[in-house]
Amino acid sequence: MRRTSNNACDANPGCNTDDTVADTTIQLADVGGVDDAFLLNVCSYPSGIPGSDPSDCVFTPNSGFLTIVKVADPDDATDFVFNLGAGQTSRDGTSSWTITGSGSQQFISFAPGTSYDLNEVVPPGWDLDNAECELQTATPASTGTETSTGVDNFTIQSGVETICSFDDSKAPTLTVTKIVVNDDGGTAVVSDFPLFVDGNSVTSGVKNTVSAGAHTVSETNLSGYTATIGGDCAADGSITLSAGDDKTCTITNDDQQATITVVKEVTNDDGGSAAPDDFDLTLEATRSRAAWRSTSTPAPTRPARPC
Repeated sequence: MRRTSNNACDANPGCNTDDTVADTTIQLADVGGVDDAFLLNVCSYPSGIPGSDPSDCVFTPNSGFLTIVKVADPDDATDFVFNLGAGQTSRDGTSSWTITGSGSQQFISFAPGTSYDLNEVVPPGWDLDNAECELQTATPASTGTETSTGVDNFTIQSGVETICSFDDSKAPTLTVTKIVVNDDGGTAVVSDFPLFVDGNSVTSGVKNTVSAGAHTVSETNLSGYTATIGGDCAADGSITLSAGDDKTCTITNDDQQATITVVKEVTNDDGGSAAPDDFDLTLEATRSRAAWRSTSTPAPTRPARPC
């Protein structure tokens, strides 16, 4: 707003040309009440009409309005780009908008029409779960046809706002990492243990994009190794993921200590009566009597020899 007369500009001659900002109040009761009235458009500097005076407040007649609403799960710093169909623009010539995370672009002025298209550039790792447009008439009405990337052929109506909503979720990722411990003579390597998520083969240390919800991590173990599941997984390999999660489960395989069992067999077929416990055994200079399996054989009865 500019005031060029009846002002004291002796001390500040620039006040004749500088813009003045003014606060205004609108009584919504005068225009239908708070439930029915909303701001459609305002003047901007300079006005949108070529050749007009910059001070002119010019509205484009018969405009409709588009509001783009983005709901992102999770609500992070991801940029979502929205493009109109080929050759389509808003009143000011714009055909593309960017919303970061959850947010909106409101009251974009459009010429009325029935064949507008609006599509999202779905970021890698994200899913477009739902897209719809609705005319904000007295009874809101759906408009357009949902596609895999947005809505085609929606309507912009003079004096009416069309709200197009896009709901996106970020697919969770799950990494399964194999750890092999060979501290008791084992020789197995990571590739010797096939890994699985929900029965599907995966590679150790590689992120896997999965759906939100419950999953199970497992493997094919080797004889002689004890497996322990940890990380973000429960001990039984189960895990529940939410949108945007980035979780890692580990499976550690530790080689088992080798054991040797020494079996003492005693044959008493010539009158002997010794038992296995009567013999001290030595293994690598360590005396042991802890692992016996008795196979003592009673002495057979021999016929008496003739004198």
